[in-house]
Amino acid sequence: MLTPRPRPPPINRTLRFSQHDKLKYVPAWGGFCSYGIANESVWTSTTLGPFGNPSKWGIYGGRLHIFRSSTPKEEFEEDIPGNLDRGNAVWEGWFGGMEESLMVPPINTACFCNDHICDDQ
Repeated sequence: MLTPRPRPPPINRTLRFSQHDKLKYVPAWGGFCSYGIANESVWTSTTLGPFGNPSKWGIYGGRLHIFRSSTPKEEFEEDIPGNLDRGNAVWEGWFGGMEESLMVPPINTACFCNDHICDDQ
């Protein structure tokens, strides 16, 4: 005789996330290259970049960071605290207060690199 297995709890299909919860899954600095945001002055709030390569990433300061290629990732890792401070200051200067006001800062959804078009050579 088979013993019946306990039923799993029902799935709450109407689970809601607060705005803060949603944003914690967004890559830092909109998913643009973290090294570029922290160190390259060519980028502004209206000319965002550089593109990110989703295969070049790391978790720093509890956030997912995306990089254009291996070289900027390696350079970012040479001074993680300094790069995080600079990048946070830049992003806050451009878009500060948006998350608190329930507005979402820009998120890179179309400008991606890959190893073929954004190599280090």
